[in-house]
Amino acid sequence: MLNKIWNWIKGDDEPMEPAYFAAILHKKPNKNMNEYPESWPGIATGIKSKAGWKCERCKHIHDFESGHVLTVHHLDGNKANVEEWNLAALCQRCHLRIQGRVHMDQFFMSEILDVSEWFKPHLEGYLKSLKK
Repeated sequence: MLNKIWNWIKGDDEPMEPAYFAAILHKKPNKNMNEYPESWPGIATGIKSKAGWKCERCKHIHDFESGHVLTVHHLDGNKANVEEWNLAALCQRCHLRIQGRVHMDQFFMSEILDVSEWFKPHLEGYLKSLKK
């Protein structure tokens, strides 16, 4: 899309309809992906409780003073996907390290490379969900 716009700006392409620009400029993400379900507070509390109120990655306890505030991360980036495999109890520090770097649809060679222990159940759940 951006190449088409750039070529049009340079004059190398056919004129584009105004509707084309509007579609690009006003493109919105899938509404359902970016909304938490109404039951989110209870789901998030359940995930944190299951993790013992500790970060799955660094094992630090939920602690405001040290900056290890426990959050729940959607590994696939879809806030509406509340499958257990998709939700990880992570402190804010680990959440920021993971977010944007780990994508569930990226290629994992768990047979060849080590996958972090905390991540293995999430990856296994994800792979099982693909078979459904």
